[in-house]
Amino acid sequence: MSSSPKNLDVVTIGRASIDLYGAEIGVDLPEATLFRRSVGGSPTNIAIGASRLGLRASLLTRVGDDQMGLAILQCLKNEGVDCSAIKADPQRLTALVLLAVQDHKHAPHLFYRSDCADMSLCESDVTQCLIARTRSIVLTGTHFSTATVSAASWRAIKLAKKHGARVIFDIDFRPSLWGLTSHSEGAQRTGLSSAVTKAFSKVITASDLVVGTEEEICAATGREEVAEALSQIRSQSDAIVVCKRGAYGCDVYLAGTDNVGARPVQGQQFSVDVVNTIGAGDAFMAGFLRGYLNDEPLQTCATYANANGAIAVTRLLCSQDYAHWPELKKFIAPDETSDPERSKTPMKNFFLLACDHRSQFRDITDDLGTDHSRFGAFKQLAVKAAQDVGQHIPNTGVIIDDEYGTDALFDAGRNGVTAARPVEVPGSRPLEFVTGKDVGSALIEWPRDQIVKCLCHYDPSDEPALLRTQQDRILQVFEACQRTGHAFLLEIIPPAKAGNRIEAVTRALAQIYALGVKPTYWKLEPFVDTHNWNRINEIVEQEDPDCRGIVMLGQANTTEQLADALRATAEAPLVIGFAIGRAIVAEPFQAWIEGKIDDDSAVAQMSKKFRNFIEVWNESRPDTAQQTVGS
Repeated sequence: MSSSPKNLDVVTIGRASIDLYGAEIGVDLPEATLFRRSVGGSPTNIAIGASRLGLRASLLTRVGDDQMGLAILQCLKNEGVDCSAIKADPQRLTALVLLAVQDHKHAPHLFYRSDCADMSLCESDVTQCLIARTRSIVLTGTHFSTATVSAASWRAIKLAKKHGARVIFDIDFRPSLWGLTSHSEGAQRTGLSSAVTKAFSKVITASDLVVGTEEEICAATGREEVAEALSQIRSQSDAIVVCKRGAYGCDVYLAGTDNVGARPVQGQQFSVDVVNTIGAGDAFMAGFLRGYLNDEPLQTCATYANANGAIAVTRLLCSQDYAHWPELKKFIAPDETSDPERSKTPMKNFFLLACDHRSQFRDITDDLGTDHSRFGAFKQLAVKAAQDVGQHIPNTGVIIDDEYGTDALFDAGRNGVTAARPVEVPGSRPLEFVTGKDVGSALIEWPRDQIVKCLCHYDPSDEPALLRTQQDRILQVFEACQRTGHAFLLEIIPPAKAGNRIEAVTRALAQIYALGVKPTYWKLEPFVDTHNWNRINEIVEQEDPDCRGIVMLGQANTTEQLADALRATAEAPLVIGFAIGRAIVAEPFQAWIEGKIDDDSAVAQMSKKFRNFIEVWNESRPDTAQQTVGS
């Protein structure tokens, strides 16, 4: 037994792929023309699902030393999954899967896995150091299908036994990956094979927990009837056995029970509208692990599993659409008080350099008698400034529009700079969109990691027709972001005639929340009264506990005024940062456009001004300042 600290709850072992989902629901693969990318592979999904439910998860696999392997690694890191045991294979490509949702019962798969990276996992990849750190390992069926991956999986089992880690077997039987069906039958999940039964029987004997569907349990034991299959498992192993029964939840058979025909433990069941069942089993496993690894009653484990699987089938993608722990709790018990923990981890500090001031740039160039052709080059410099600051201070980014700013947006994407992108026509009232009327279709072409920023000049006292139009268009952007998976930054600025600014803003927030709109972030004007920020904080906290926070905008205020406003936000915990533009970019832009400074000087000036505001933020929050300093 190992004395190493158990700083991991679970290590999942096996498949890692890029999954391309047909975005058109109700068509077969030959008819699919539009695809959405997600990460996939059962162990990868389980690791992400477990991490989202608060477990410390690691993934042991290989990915290709290619762009798709990098995408998987970046996704896992963003999800908080430990990636220290993942190797980039320079000789093999990352696995690829094409999927379509034809209907609730048919989801065609095509696996592109010939000599793929994860199937090159070998014994030497499974280190004693890793397994000694974890409380459990999860193995899945495919990684017993060849001698190489089977040897790696068995080494993990032996090390788990040595170091006191639980061995969990998710059968996850895919006949096509064992060469038992044609490539076109990738979705097939049933079939009997003596080779499969022989391999799985040995794993079952070594396991503490075995999980599978009725069909998988039959395949693992070589029996055609579920009852006989369960009895066969019990004759081989004292493991807890979980039999997944789809819409009917699951049956959990206690460890060591002499007769699996005895009454099983069951959890709460949930009725939902099904969109896609692909990946629901991995969400189920993540939910079960949340309870099982915390030694909760098996009925509770089953309830977590059923609920997490139910949430998953209402969404298109796999792990990247799975629930976080607070969402799961609320789904199970919707009438209970919201958990103070947030389903989307809030940022402590979030700083944006805003360089989307199209009208201000035009005014400066028009006064100088120059054209607008150099706007794009300056916006690229703004991205460099944000990147420069971001090397030392986390959670920094830019706001860049795509009018003359396309190259700047490309630069941000290539260099890992968070980018928010405006969707509104500047100054429009009622709100209009640069995308045209169909925002949703346009957002499909926007990278998923770009934040959709929408500024609305919203007055809650407007005459009814105008107010309805404003609200309908805000709702349109929100619903489009919900469908495409983009974060939504809603900026509300009441017109000058609105009078009492704080009353206008708080009424606007209340009206927008009443529509059912819940932005990922709010962007609000710089009040210098702490009481005003506390009022705003209270509204947002009450209406949307999952909101990631509020950022303060700059407007045409002086540096001193903005510093006072930043200090005033210190007692409002949902104010997580700022999005300031003119006070950072206006002077450098004018000097640069006049030829008084070069590119490097413009970047340096913007970086310095950006840092100065962050220093003011830190000074007013000594308890969180360390989190923005970086290393």
